Amino acid sequence: RVRRAGFAVRMPFAHFLRRFKMCAPSTWPRFKGADGDRGAVRAVMDACGVPHGTGAYEFGKTKVFIRAPQTLFAIEDVRAQRLHDIVAIIQRKWRQVAHRAFYRSLKQTSADVFYNNKRRRRMSVHRAFSGDYVGARDAGPFRAVQKKFGDRRLVFADTVTKINLRGKCAKRTVLVTERAVYTVSSILKKISRAVPLADIESLGMSTRADGVLVINVRNEHALVFTALTRSEFVITLHQLRQQALDAAATAGGGAAAKPARGQTVPTTFADRIAYRQRKGQRTLVFEEDAAVPDGDERFVKASGDTFKMLTSANLPADSGAAPRAAGAKQAEPKARFINKTGAGAKAAGVLFRVRVVHAHTALNARELTLKVGDVVNVTATDNAAGTSQGYVDGSRKVGSFKTALAERIK
Repeated sequence: RVRRAGFAVRMPFAHFLRRFKMCAPSTWPRFKGADGDRGAVRAVMDACGVPHGTGAYEFGKTKVFIRAPQTLFAIEDVRAQRLHDIVAIIQRKWRQVAHRAFYRSLKQTSADVFYNNKRRRRMSVHRAFSGDYVGARDAGPFRAVQKKFGDRRLVFADTVTKINLRGKCAKRTVLVTERAVYTVSSILKKISRAVPLADIESLGMSTRADGVLVINVRNEHALVFTALTRSEFVITLHQLRQQALDAAATAGGGAAAKPARGQTVPTTFADRIAYRQRKGQRTLVFEEDAAVPDGDERFVKASGDTFKMLTSANLPADSGAAPRAAGAKQAEPKARFINKTGAGAKAAGVLFRVRVVHAHTALNARELTLKVGDVVNVTATDNAAGTSQGYVDGSRKVGSFKTALAERIK
């Protein structure tokens, strides 16, 4: 009788929802409205442009009856588009997770390399790593690298101050790919030098709070520059070298090489660094000078082939996160962020109060934006992750922040 009445398609509510619930925002991932499965089916039909009461479909006790096959075909088209959207959402979320894990590993490697070895500039302790600081992925220099050398992945890019063979400073753009380090002339926009990662013998830095890096290259003169993002550049080289070691070990069927943490590229810290030039050697000497502003540095020629870098005192070498103990595993992140309190719930009790000593701008809606001197009421802490949760005096927003950004009020 149903088919004779013109309803060619019938489906149980549960079967219909398993297949089409992603077509309506109110039914995906689950329906929370009234009238149970019947209400969910109605919501799906409305989202697909098939309102009830037009005769296109009718409800039975446990099934939905669709009159024309074309109606079902239209719903299938909506489903196909929604599946495409859902896949894109899953891919985007996965990339976010992978990128966060990558940058967390960069931060940990940074602690392994720099902790207790080098004084820190205040802005570098909690600075977020971004990778590409000059938009080079879509710019001409990286396209030239892709065309000439065949590199596919840009890992790091920033503008640096290169110290040339005559001891003069010049702006350069530095690109790091999975294969090499490239310097690009800021004026001519041409590749001036390419240094394969495999040819980097060692890295040299001072123990002072400066941005100078000496890259010693096999059978070539050293590459010397200063940059605000020097730490991220160094850590990127360590990560790429470790990835190369892992890939070589996998290809050879053996275990990956296990260099000391932070030493995949040999790295030394000294306040007197000698490096190779095309003819002979040059020496860089680092000294603290009270006349240099906080976070700044000055490059001067001392005598002959000796150059001097004057720096400010800044923070001690044990500032920032400490390296993990050998063999320790990174704790899995916990669901510790709370954006708002549910209806009728009481506010969490305050464990203690802290005063902010390092300003921070929130990177997402879950974090707090903090100014130096703010007093934060801490409601929860996670020592393994180095984060706390609370709210600033005078504000109702509860969010997370790095524990190291503040000091406890006694």
